[in-house]
Amino acid sequence: MVQTNESLFRPYAPPANVLACLHRLRRMNMPSVITRDLLKSIGISENIVPRVFATLRFLDLITDSSEPTDVLRGLAGSTEDEYRQLLEKTIRRAYAEEFERIDPSVDTQERVMNAFQRYTPRSQHNRQVMLFLGLCREAWIPTLDVPRRRGMIGRPSAASSAGRSAQPRGSQAIRIPSGTPGMLLPPADSQLLEGPMLGITLLDASHMPEEDFWEIWNSLGILFLRRAQRAYPSPIQNDESSPAKDSDGA
Repeated sequence: MVQTNESLFRPYAPPANVLACLHRLRRMNMPSVITRDLLKSIGISENIVPRVFATLRFLDLITDSSEPTDVLRGLAGSTEDEYRQLLEKTIRRAYAEEFERIDPSVDTQERVMNAFQRYTPRSQHNRQVMLFLGLCREAWIPTLDVPRRRGMIGRPSAASSAGRSAQPRGSQAIRIPSGTPGMLLPPADSQLLEGPMLGITLLDASHMPEEDFWEIWNSLGILFLRRAQRAYPSPIQNDESSPAKDSDGA
């Protein structure tokens, strides 16, 4: 049977953006429609929003008209243990063809990449694999290789748009190693604190063009700040006079 272009499509949104969406929906009343404004309020940039929508549809979490499916409602209303089990079923169903050919618990990232060569868009194979492995890890499906570049791609702040050179290169602001005393994040959020720099290792950084590194650095900062604000709510966050606003990703 000849596969159509639609059946060969695989999403390639940054995994952290997709997971941020799922985590937010688990903490709020399910809307009747998942809108662009909702995704942007989470901190997802305008150019990444279509990729997140495509991923949610591929996973059968929303309909073609962006309405939540029963699968998404089940994930949103589940306990932590149920969430992992339901998410695993969802991932294995969506990526059924891939799981027939590869086993992420024993196959290297290069082997997984080879399995994705048949899919479109062909220019996005690396991102397709990163999303696949990132979703597997969220569902506690064992993976041999840690997916790289797991930082959330958010809307640029004023500081980042002014120029990456303004970013303090020696800053220790978000260099929080795993197990740091006092960092008691919720279970779902603590997943992203498993490795140095929220999943970015020195080896990862050494292989990145400098422009890509600063893009990820800025995005990680936004993600880290949002998670910190959710973990430790402060009265100042509800102060309308506060310069920090969720809606602009600053």
